[in-house]
Amino acid sequence: MSTLQFLKGKVGLAYIELVKLHREMGVEMLLRMQSLPFYAGIWHGLFLALGVKLHQIAPMAWQHSVGLYKYKAQGKALGQEWGPMDLARSIWPQANLPNPQHDGVAAGLLIAECARQDFLKGLIDGRMKPEKKVRKKRAGNSKIKFSPSLQGR
Repeated sequence: MSTLQFLKGKVGLAYIELVKLHREMGVEMLLRMQSLPFYAGIWHGLFLALGVKLHQIAPMAWQHSVGLYKYKAQGKALGQEWGPMDLARSIWPQANLPNPQHDGVAAGLLIAECARQDFLKGLIDGRMKPEKKVRKKRAGNSKIKFSPSLQGR
């Protein structure tokens, strides 16, 4: 039995990083990333064939969700440079991430953690808009309050 046959009907939602390329990235970066849209298209096709809903998540959204920015700040405060590989290793010490070439695997694990957190929060379809800033004014004071909102309901 193939992996695709095994997964059919067992997976209802898949998270995939939203791939965007722009001119401002520079030629070197564009050349390094030119295959990403191609492979993203292959994943889209596989999920479509399996009947799996696809949720594209922006890099900043999953990085914020799993606490990568706070994790990096903690490392910086200790005079160390911590990144996605280090965070993935701390969450899954049993994961085989021996060298920097596995940074894509680490990002995939962190995106999976983001999906798990969304599931535990009850966001079944995983679609969540970025938090909106709601301003409340009190006697000349302005306070910013954050409130999440759901999309597509």
